[in-house]
Formats: sequence, C-alpha cells, structure tokens
Amino acid sequence: MGAEKTTSWSLIWRYEGRIPSKKNSRINLPNGRSIPSRAYREWEEVVRWHFRKKVGEPVEGPLRLEVITTLKNDLDNLLSSVMDAMEGVVYANDRQIQEVRAERVKGKRKVTTMIVSPSSPISGEDGDGIHDAECAKRKGEQDDREDNVHRL
Repeated sequence: MGAEKTTSWSLIWRYEGRIPSKKNSRINLPNGRSIPSRAYREWEEVVRWHFRKKVGEPVEGPLRLEVITTLKNDLDNLLSSVMDAMEGVVYANDRQIQEVRAERVKGKRKVTTMIVSPSSPISGEDGDGIHDAECAKRKGEQDDREDNVHRL
C-alpha cells in the first residue's frame, strides 16, 4: 500500500478559563451510576460548539494532539477531559490520536491551547522500521526485568 497524500492543516484553539476534570468531578446518582459534573458538561459543550464550527464533520486518519496550559490541573486528567470533549466532533474516536504532547507553562492567566493536526510517521513510508526497532528494544528491556523478578 502506498503512502497517502495529505495536506498540512492544524486546528488551534486557545481557551481561557478553568477546565473541569471529567474523572474527578463526577456526580453519583441514587441508582449507582455516575455522570460528569455540570461544570464539565458545560465546558464540554463549549468545546464541541467551537470545533463543530471549524470542522463540520470529524476528520479521519491518525492525529497528533498538543495541549499547552498554564493550569495546575493534573496533566493526565486534563488530557482526558480534552480528548473526551473532542471525540465525535474533531475525530470519530480518540483511538485516532497517535501522538500526544502536553506541557505546563508559567502564566498569570488560566489559558490552555489545544492543537490537533495530522500525525506523521517518524521515518520511511509508514514508520514501521523505527516502530519495530523500538518495540524490540523495549521487549529486550522487559525480558531483562523479568529475568530479575523473583517469583513465589
């Protein structure tokens, strides 16, 4: 299979304000279910509205997500909130995200910049050479660790 030709594009959005954690702000219902908090649902709707205007339909193919923030949120929870809010609007499924970069920077205002762009292979037509080499390296490291494990 040949390499697909893609055009270069990026979706960039700078959001000012707090981003509620979807994981840590859930409301427990009497029936045992839990739902995201009102603050998260309102924030998610703002994200979806903004990107729906820019994108129209979810984009296809592998993607890269960058999040740069001044917020003190746990980056893992912040990424989860951002990825979940974009799912179904920017991309059909968050499995399309192949690369993630998150960075906390200093700043006086609460600002988060979200950038979605196509993911590009590291090298070669599909990046398999580097991927296979990295997997083999990690497999070797895993084997070395397992050799030093004392099983009961």
